[in-house]
Amino acid sequence: RMETVRDLLEEACSGSAGASDIDPLEAPEEVLSDEQKRWLRPLGRMGRGIARAQYSINRGLMHVLFGLQVDGRENLPEYGPYILAPNHVSHLDPFAVGAALPTERLMDTYWGGWTGAAFRNVLTRFVSRYGKIVPVDPDRGALSSLAFAAAVLKREENLVWFPEGERSPSGELQEFKAGIGMLVERFRPIVVPVWIEGAYVALPRGARVPRFQQIKGMIGEPIEAGELM
Repeated sequence: RMETVRDLLEEACSGSAGASDIDPLEAPEEVLSDEQKRWLRPLGRMGRGIARAQYSINRGLMHVLFGLQVDGRENLPEYGPYILAPNHVSHLDPFAVGAALPTERLMDTYWGGWTGAAFRNVLTRFVSRYGKIVPVDPDRGALSSLAFAAAVLKREENLVWFPEGERSPSGELQEFKAGIGMLVERFRPIVVPVWIEGAYVALPRGARVPRFQQIKGMIGEPIEAGELM
């Protein structure tokens, strides 16, 4: 029933508290509060150092604990902006994707992170700030989530966005939420599909303790936005 970007926007924002007439894709900075904008502030010299340390620790843990294997790094575009679009089956998925990307690419990449996990306490907020993660609340924050993503793409930086919006309860690919289609329609970035295998067995939805199951990441060939329209 949705034929235009406006239809998608109205669908995404229906039921959201505080919906406004401001289009978050056109004017993201007007939608975000000062508190929200701080997640988009560039990292200083010390911050970039902390970020690099985080990336190195994560990469080491993913290789040692889960034997991470990555195919297709050569498919990463040399220039952005592009959206990395992984499947989502586990809390381990972002750590696997982060370990799969070269550090220099990570420094130019923001992430959409679920508020219930990535921003739930002081430690996770610290990691999220230096990991360049922006808050995404699929239940209540459609406008601000889109505004965060739009602000990143307007700066011509890269974005990791889980198009399913939440972890799959079965390990099977779920229907994509409207958000990624709206971002591709408006900003025309290259989209790079990513498939994560093994993370569902290692830490499925509802599990608290991971199994040390090998995880594999496959980076697909980049897709021009026009091919998805």
